[in-house]
Formats: sequence, C-alpha cells, structure tokens
Amino acid sequence: MKINYTLNLFLIINYLLFVNEYAFSASQIDLLEIKNNVSILDIYGNRTNLTKNTKLKNGDYLKSGDLPVIIILKNKTKICFASQSSLKINIIKLIKNNHEINFNLAKGNFYFSVPSNTKDVHNFSFNFYKMSNLTSDFIFSKNKDLEIFNFNKVLRIHSKKTNQIDILPYSNYKITKNGFLKEVDPISKYNKLKPSFLQDCLPEMTKKHINKINKSLRYKCSSHNGRLICGNQ
Repeated sequence: MKINYTLNLFLIINYLLFVNEYAFSASQIDLLEIKNNVSILDIYGNRTNLTKNTKLKNGDYLKSGDLPVIIILKNKTKICFASQSSLKINIIKLIKNNHEINFNLAKGNFYFSVPSNTKDVHNFSFNFYKMSNLTSDFIFSKNKDLEIFNFNKVLRIHSKKTNQIDILPYSNYKITKNGFLKEVDPISKYNKLKPSFLQDCLPEMTKKHINKINKSLRYKCSSHNGRLICGNQ
C-alpha cells in the first residue's frame, strides 16, 4: 500500500513538472533574425543581450542602445527599434496552438510589420489605450504623447476615456494622455523618423500615396467672418 502511494505521488509530481515545463515553453517566442544589440531584462532581474537563440518570455523588457535594431519573430513579424527605445512584453499566451502577444510601449520610436496571414494575435497597449489583433504596418512614436503613423490598413484603437478611434491608412495622429486626438502631417513625420531607423527597415512611400496625402492636407477648414469655409487651401 505504501509503495503504491509513493508511486502515485511520484507520477503526479512528474506530471505536474511536465505540464509546467510545457506551459513555460509554450509561452515563449523564437526569433528568426536580429540586427544590432538589444538588452533584455527579465522578471527575475537578469539582464542579458538578446541573441538569435533567445526566446522572448512574459515580462521581458527590451531596450535598444545607441544603434537602431531590427528583430524578426518566428511568425515573421518585424519590429524595428530606433536608438534608445524600449518596450515590454506583458504576456504571451498559447491559444489553440497560436500565440497571443501583448506589447506595452514604454518610450521611443518603433516600426511594426505584422503579416496579414499570421495566425498569432498581436495586441498593443499604452497608457489607457489598447489596439487588438493588429495585422498592418505602422510606426509608434512615444515620448510625452503618442504618435501613430499608419501605412496600409485601418488601425482601430480602444480607450477607457474616449470612443473607438480609427486611424486611416497613410495618416499620422498624435494622441495625448488626456485622450485628445490630433491629425498631423504624415509626410513630415515619416521623413523626420526615417533616418532614426536602419535603412532596410521602413517601407518606401510611393508617389501615389504622397500625392494622396498632399491632396488631403490641402483640404482644410477655416473660419472667415464668422463662417466656416472648407476646401483646398
């Protein structure tokens, strides 16, 4: 009887160890490529340099140094850091053999390219805003406020303080901490940020999109003698 009890206890412990090990390994993301150095601080306070063999885990805090960085995840998502930029991986969940990755933007400039055919879910949070299940190309610029440059799909932002916000393709918006949304010149922001990233990171803007942006920027509304006048200016 005592032998059976010991054997059962041994099997239970081994089963729990196996489950815990599987859950831990499942909540990690492999890397395909990395260019330049990124320091990584884990939840235990260990600081190392990110390498191609590193597995990203829950709570990892990533920070670029004096040089911009490119990271490509196993699911082909590309993340470009400008110099002195940092983000945190809040949590990685395994859901039906696919990963849900939750990023928290700390500070700096980032370019994300999330493939449209990925089965993984990519969520982003900053202050009280949240963007869920994104598959698009976009730039985040976060210092005092947050600026978003969107490339090819509508980005949908949810907030506790405001209604849903839609960021249209090839547009640039600034979002303040109090929820104020302001559209700014996307071409100016793009040209200003581009040198801060590695040359092979950001996509080129075509003449078609530049002309479209210029046309939309010329259409403005202004007050004249107490009347609101809108049109190309």
